[in-house]
Amino acid sequence: MAHFEILIPRDQGIPNDITLQVEADDWLSALRQGLAKVGQDGAAAENVLCDIMQDNSIHVTDTTTGRVFKIVEMDIDDEDNFNTIPEMPGVEDTAVTIPEMPAGQLQDKTIPARSLARIAEDEPESQDAVLPTATSSGIGRAIDFTSESTADLLQEVFDLSQKVQDKSDTKEALDYVLDLAMDTIGTDSGSVFLADINSDELRIGTARGPKADEVMGIGVKMGQGIVGFCAETAVGMAVSDANRDHRFYKQISEKIGYPTKSILCVPIQAEGQVMGAMELINKKTGSTFTERDLGVANFLGQQLAQYLEGSASK
Repeated sequence: MAHFEILIPRDQGIPNDITLQVEADDWLSALRQGLAKVGQDGAAAENVLCDIMQDNSIHVTDTTTGRVFKIVEMDIDDEDNFNTIPEMPGVEDTAVTIPEMPAGQLQDKTIPARSLARIAEDEPESQDAVLPTATSSGIGRAIDFTSESTADLLQEVFDLSQKVQDKSDTKEALDYVLDLAMDTIGTDSGSVFLADINSDELRIGTARGPKADEVMGIGVKMGQGIVGFCAETAVGMAVSDANRDHRFYKQISEKIGYPTKSILCVPIQAEGQVMGAMELINKKTGSTFTERDLGVANFLGQQLAQYLEGSASK
């Protein structure tokens, strides 16, 4: 197992920034462990923006909540200084101290950590309260939750995506959804990987782009590369500067001679069953994929999963 250091910035449930060190198979498992240790089990995101920094740390932005995290996989030379955090009591028994609040709100009381979420819902937020943002924490990205243009785009994509149900065969459906995703988001190339029920492998079912013919039929194992990682963990990811990410499976890119800069990948899943993954490569405008791009791709992945689920039952 690898060693990770995780920075969890303060929020309504955590009064101060917390840095944890954990052992895990991968950074996502490490993040989930870290959140569980501070009484926020199950809070890890399902759709994230990942910025790979020059120091190889990962700045993770949850596109649903806007929360940000910094994750560092520690070098073997750091292991002498590695101190795992001891197991904490159960969440209901884990107490945190609430800092002083304005009159009329809770005063410096110690309460179970899980109750903090209920307080955040029930108590009006102080106008003076300052919640952590990507800017104030110095990590992650700012998320725009109120963009009318995003809402209009999602409505347009929703209307167009319904036509996939009319496609006569799987290949036609894969082509339609991939073309719609690439046209809407604006990417150089893309592919759809389908899970092989008879093996632990994902194989490209359709592809678009300059090297589309050369990648057809290529397969990767579950957990291998970014696409295998997304399919295995059922997490949608937008990765900037993929060449810095050791999870990036460079063999395919090098084999076909196609440079990969940024990657957006979402699982194709329905009812908790992952049927594959859709991967988009190199955004045409701008250097990184956004939360809007991830939202569109994730929605289209779900629509494709519904088609595949329906066709399998016929």
